[in-house]
Formats: sequence, C-alpha cells, structure tokens
Amino acid sequence: MGTGYMIITMNPNQTIFDAETFIEEAQQKWPECQTYKETRRDMNSDAGANIDPIDAPSFMVHHFSGNHMIDIDGNPFNSAEVAAWIRATNPDPSLELWFTDEYFSGHTILFFGITPQEVLDNWVDHREHDPYIEYPQYFH
Repeated sequence: MGTGYMIITMNPNQTIFDAETFIEEAQQKWPECQTYKETRRDMNSDAGANIDPIDAPSFMVHHFSGNHMIDIDGNPFNSAEVAAWIRATNPDPSLELWFTDEYFSGHTILFFGITPQEVLDNWVDHREHDPYIEYPQYFH
C-alpha cells in the first residue's frame, strides 16, 4: 500500500456527493474538524477537512470537483476509516467505489457496510491481479 489514498467512482456516470454534502458529513463524523470550501478556480479540489484526532495523527481529506474522487493525506488506518465512512454515507448498492493508493498499486472494492479493517484486509495487490485484465469494463 502506498502513502496517499483515494476513493474513486469506477463508473463515470456515478458520483460520491457534492462539496456541500462532503463538508456536512465530515462535520457530523468529526465535529472538531476544520473544513473549508475552495474558492480558487485553479484548484482541483473544491473542499477539504483537516481532521486532528486526539489519539491518532492528524490527516487531510480533500473532495474533488466533479464529485468522483476523495483524496486522503493520511496513513493506511485513518485512510481506511475514511473509506468506510464514505461508503457508509452512500447506501446505493450499485455505487462502484474503489479505495486505492496514489500509485494505483492495489485497490479495495468498497461495498456498503464495509469496516475500516475490511478495507485493509481486502486490499488486492495489482502486482498479483492486473485490474486492466480483471476489470476491463473500467479501463476501455
């Protein structure tokens, strides 16, 4: 697993949620977090949350315009927590979300109800399983 993580929609016709919903959901999940809405048009992200847990390292979560990607600047554990949280906010069983790292060295398919531990345990290493062969519907 790499050092930066993302949650992405694999179906271009699906979205996660908009920036306003991201901020509302982040404030509900982490009431003490610092959130912002990006106003500069030259930025890819349009909102973010700085999360500083008492018992763990702080990390950033960025929402990207287009509503197809969430980026996590954190360790594997808090990133897996974010992935499980993002999936829990979207109960639609047809929503195709992947958790991956910045190098696309592997992925976890995020099913509704997934736990942070399952996000880590279900990691598929792309050196052993080529996603371009195993999931051609996403890479055409």
